[in-house]
Amino acid sequence: MKWAGDTISASDNASQVVVAIADAMTALSAAHKKCNIVHGNISDRAILLQMTADGVKGALAEFDYAAYANDSARAAHRDLPELKIFQSIRSLESAEAPRLPLDDWESLLYLVIFLGIYGISDQQREEFIRQLPDEEELCTELWITGGSVGVARLKRSAMNSYNDFVDYILNQMPAGPLRDLAEAIHQALFLHPGCAGASRQAGDIARARAGFLAANPNAEFIPPRELIDRLVLREDFVQEIVAALEHVLEVHRAIAVEAEAAAAPAAAAAA
Repeated sequence: MKWAGDTISASDNASQVVVAIADAMTALSAAHKKCNIVHGNISDRAILLQMTADGVKGALAEFDYAAYANDSARAAHRDLPELKIFQSIRSLESAEAPRLPLDDWESLLYLVIFLGIYGISDQQREEFIRQLPDEEELCTELWITGGSVGVARLKRSAMNSYNDFVDYILNQMPAGPLRDLAEAIHQALFLHPGCAGASRQAGDIARARAGFLAANPNAEFIPPRELIDRLVLREDFVQEIVAALEHVLEVHRAIAVEAEAAAAPAAAAAA
């Protein structure tokens, strides 16, 4: 066997990391489609980066929690503090939630956000934390320290609309390839016209049910589509959403490769 590369934290180059992420997710998307496999553990340890004669290549590792789609998630995995920040909303809310390919894509978004805010390499992260004012609290810190259900609630709030995403997430990320990629993934994953947002209007559904049954005590209450959990509605558009996500990675990979090629002469001269 041959090791496929180092984890992305061994790099400090955002363009290289974008290429590695795109390659890894291309492979995972093929596993989703051909083998019905969900990875379940997309994190900064799972994406590998290798420098080759042809440039940067990416691969995927850490298949410890891989399972067939629609199997239940593992409760122990859901509660691991170091991985909570990367877990999808529905897997955080319930250990019995079915494993779905979009959970892996959602984890990818949280990984890109984590890298963009905290830094790619260990050195960058240490420097970021050192310079962070004591009184400043990042929304994403609670994604690490909070309980599973609480973290899921915070993620729903941050992902529910473009404006929320800007306020909670993008404003914390410096300009660059990772910020651009996070914005594009969020749009494709959460803002599809048929299921835009991440809200779950449980209170609205309860009130609608109570009002309906008060007037129609013997009738069956069927929640209006606009009140159903948007993440459930999203399952009706999986193929369209995945196609959009694959296109996002293809475009951003090409931009990153071009940036790497442009930077190569300057790097060679400096060396």
